[in-house]
Amino acid sequence: MSMYKKLIGSLTISLLFLLSATPSFAQQNDVKVTGTITDGSGAPLAGVVVVVKDGKSNNGAVSNTQGVYEIKVPASATLLFTCLGYADQEVKLGASNVVNVTMTEDAQSLDEVVVVGYGTQKKKDLTGGLAVVSKQTLEMVSTNNLMDRLVGQVAGLNITTGNEAPGSNQTLLIRGQNSLTANNDPLIILDGIPYSGGLADLDPNIIENMSVLKDASAVAIYGSRGSNGVILIQTKRGSQGEFHVTYKTKLAIAEPMQRIETMGPNEFIRLKQDMGRLKNNYSGEQLDPLVGSIISASEKVNYAKGITNDWQDYVFRTVFTMDHQLSFQGGNEKTTYMASVSYLDNPGVV
Repeated sequence: MSMYKKLIGSLTISLLFLLSATPSFAQQNDVKVTGTITDGSGAPLAGVVVVVKDGKSNNGAVSNTQGVYEIKVPASATLLFTCLGYADQEVKLGASNVVNVTMTEDAQSLDEVVVVGYGTQKKKDLTGGLAVVSKQTLEMVSTNNLMDRLVGQVAGLNITTGNEAPGSNQTLLIRGQNSLTANNDPLIILDGIPYSGGLADLDPNIIENMSVLKDASAVAIYGSRGSNGVILIQTKRGSQGEFHVTYKTKLAIAEPMQRIETMGPNEFIRLKQDMGRLKNNYSGEQLDPLVGSIISASEKVNYAKGITNDWQDYVFRTVFTMDHQLSFQGGNEKTTYMASVSYLDNPGVV
């Protein structure tokens, strides 16, 4: 009996020893893997999730603002790198414990999450009521007025010009005339804050992208103020790195595209003579510009002195326009900043 108890005791001690040795054995096989994650342009990519593909290890890591990550995994593991908007990457560990990864953008972006008001939704659920105008689209048209760059870019967005003076605002209609007496202008949200000014006051060069909410979901997000539609404007942000100063200038000459073809002095006199013959049966001296009465007294004075006027010369002119922009940007891991000052001088051709 005593030998049986001793045998049971030795087996129990052996089993406890094996159970306690198993975790330490697995832990000894874990290796520390580090590396840097970048995008296609070589910029550090933050927020990339790094896990073991087969799921045998519960360890995980997320890249920091410099794109650097650090994780402990089994020596023969396969790492899985995932990030929103980028294709998943799989890397099997080799002899080196330093794994640098370059993420490529995913062409299928319908499942990306976009910010709408105070929440987020998938982009494929908003294709009917959301139109996005990117920075590249805005830069396709070279004009100093932001609304001129939006013409023809958003379906259902009507831009009406009532005043051709430089710097004047146009009328924007997203969902048509909703009221006969109230204001039909859409709600403009500039960097998350309601904007009461006009789009003509904004420098198109500092706009990163624009989103137009056209359907009734804008009312659910912004209340009755969004009943005429909402225009979301995101300006450019600063980036981490050294302090940068950027100066842009554009010089141009503006003139009327075309003029109205009018009659010259001799053509005008012949017209008046023909009208006198047909209407009043004038003849002889009655058709003479100085003696007759086919033109007015003031016109006779100018005709005698050889003075002619092309009234379009007094209305139109050729002007020199200037557009200057000075911006400052930079930042670090804690904060980024950008400041921009613009000056536009456009006297107008009228």
